[in-house]
This record gives sequence, C-alpha cells and structure tokens, in this order.
Amino acid sequence: MDSLIVLLVGCSFGGSDAFVEFTHSTLYDIYDFTGKAEVQLPRCDNGCYIYASSQGRFEGTANNKDPYASQLIINDEKNPTPMSIAELSMIVDGNSGQKFPYMITGPTKVKVVNSNGANAKFYAIVLYVIDRKTATTTDFDIYDAMRMLNRGSFVLPDVTTIMSAVPFTVYGGPTDGPNTLSIRLAGFDNAKGTDGCPLAFQTAANSFEAMSLQVTVPIVSLVSATKNRVQIGANTTFSKNQKLANDGIITSPGWNGCSGLPNGQFQVFGSPLYSKDDIYTLDGVYKGDYFSVHLEEEVHNDVTHAFTVAADNGTPTALYGNGPLEQKFDSASLVTIGTFEMGSVGQGFIMRYKAKRIDNSDLTTKSSIPMTTSFAVSMGAQSILLLLITACIYNK
Repeated sequence: MDSLIVLLVGCSFGGSDAFVEFTHSTLYDIYDFTGKAEVQLPRCDNGCYIYASSQGRFEGTANNKDPYASQLIINDEKNPTPMSIAELSMIVDGNSGQKFPYMITGPTKVKVVNSNGANAKFYAIVLYVIDRKTATTTDFDIYDAMRMLNRGSFVLPDVTTIMSAVPFTVYGGPTDGPNTLSIRLAGFDNAKGTDGCPLAFQTAANSFEAMSLQVTVPIVSLVSATKNRVQIGANTTFSKNQKLANDGIITSPGWNGCSGLPNGQFQVFGSPLYSKDDIYTLDGVYKGDYFSVHLEEEVHNDVTHAFTVAADNGTPTALYGNGPLEQKFDSASLVTIGTFEMGSVGQGFIMRYKAKRIDNSDLTTKSSIPMTTSFAVSMGAQSILLLLITACIYNK
C-alpha cells in the first residue's frame, strides 16, 4: 500500500459574512460586495494602498476580465478616474511580476460601487487594503500567484507577500548560503507576528534546501532571516495529492489563525472556490513507502466542529479546543484527517506536517498526543457518525 495521508473536508463551507479586519489592513472577499450597492473603505480615510486579485483571464468577456469585478468600481471622492477591481487585479510589472497598488492620498472618502444586477454571476476576488503609512514605511514586494514570473535567485526584501484569489502553491529553491524563511497567512503588515498571527511554516534554522506549500488562503507573507539570494516563486497549480518528501501545511480554507485582531474574534476569508467536500492525499514518491509522521496543529474550534485524525486502521481521534496539539506516528502508511465545516462560524485550524521515510520492515503504528487546552478524544465509528450528523444539522 502506498503511504498515504488523507484530508476530508466535510459537510459544508459557508461564505464569510464580513471582511477580515487587521490593525493596519483589511481583506475583502467577494461576499463582502454581493447584494450591496456600495461598500465604504474606511481604511482609506487617511490614505491607503489597494491591491486586488481575481481568477485571471475570462475569455470571451470584455477585455478578458472578470465580468462581475469589472462592475465593482473603486471610487475616491478626490480622484476623477475610478478603477474597477478587475482592472486593478491585472496590473503588474512586466519584468518582475510585482503588483501595482491603487494609491490613495487622504484625507478622503473611498467606496466600492457595485453596478451588477442582483442575479449576476460572481467569482472569487481578493481586495487587500492597507493604510498608507504602514505601506510607505515597510520594505516589501507583493505578487499575484497567477502572474508571478520566474525571477530565478534574488535577494528578498524584508517581506515578500503573495496573494491569490484561487488556491495556490508557494515554492522555493536552495539559497546561496544558510537561511531561514518564516511564513504567515496574512499580509506584509502582519508578516512578523502583529495581531497575533502565528507562524504557519518555518524552514529549519540555518538550512534551506527547498520547500513547496499548497494553501487555500488569500494571502501569505515570507520573511527571510538573511540577505542571501533565494529562489522563491508561486503559481496556481494546486493538486489534492501532495508528497511527503517536502514538509508542508494544511489549513481549513480561508483561515489565518490570527488571535489578536481588533474585534477580538477569529475571522475567516470566504471564497466560492473553497470546496465543501474535498479529499487531500499525502503519499510517498514510490509505492510501498512508509514514514514516521509528525503533525502539529493549532486548533480553534468547538466539539461540534471537531476534526479527526486516524493512523492506518486505528481509532479516529477527535481534535478540538483552543491551542496546540501534536501527533507523532512512528510508522504509518495511512493517516486520515477528517474536518467539519468551520469557516462561516469563525473556527479553523493550521496543521504542520513533517515526515521521514523509514524502513518498510517496521510496520508498527504508534502515536502520542500531548494535551494542552485542546482536547483529543478517542472515538469509535458510531461516535464519528454522530459527530458528523451533529455538525451537518448545526450548519443547516
């Protein structure tokens, strides 16, 4: 049997009903605009930078742009030339692939006017609005995963941010010398932990050979510990089959894990592309590979929205609570991770996984789960079914 880890995303995933508010920036998704004639952008009252991402080219439409986002117009009361979100999403530097912002100088009033009909079909977008002072005092580059060019090896600024309206992959090649990359699931204003945004992934200290992270979030930011040259890129390749040869992460869709947001609550980004029911697999390159697997989670969910982890044919364990958890499987060919709907109720998790290929002769599965403020409850098949039914009823 191939060594295999399976992620099941269950029941349903609702759209976010509010924007994601950070101390210095705001993330808007498509659900923040649908059904509304206009949406104010108070972040821009004293000036701001606005970046946008869409699903890319729409063949057969006007100018090959997102038809719905083409009717979402950014209107600055002091600027006689408004711009659509669709148009802004397409503006990048032809040499580097860096995104250009719509720059607004305050004081002013800015809003997005929605000219779409009530029944118009909409698509995924990301609108990243950051206050002008923060943007002008940070050394950063920002890219769109869909249009990030292969720049080869280069020296990163203090922060490198990648945004995308579709699930995407961030990859990196070896540096010219020792380096450590730290990655958070937020914009450049939170790249160093502002607003309690946790580390989603960090390469080993003083060693960086390669990485490949597939994510279902709208934005990630990377901080390099050194100024050594490094190969960093992104694309919208997203496979539900991933390889254990590289360390990686799994998140509930749209989840950033930031605990210190201004309203005191966890917030989740919404997208029509975030699937309701998915199965992800992590396996070896060759048939019959077995691995020692190390899972680290940061969970923020109640028992109704618990997710489960099981190794091979072992009893599933339900995970929920508010804090860190950890599993270690000394030898496993199959780990199954089942999750329930979390996004629309402000709950979610980040899971980091590491694996090391082992000798196939050791087929004993062992695990340990250190306890914190979170919980791991051993469950039988009937309990799993009951939890699944309860979660589905809860979300009707």
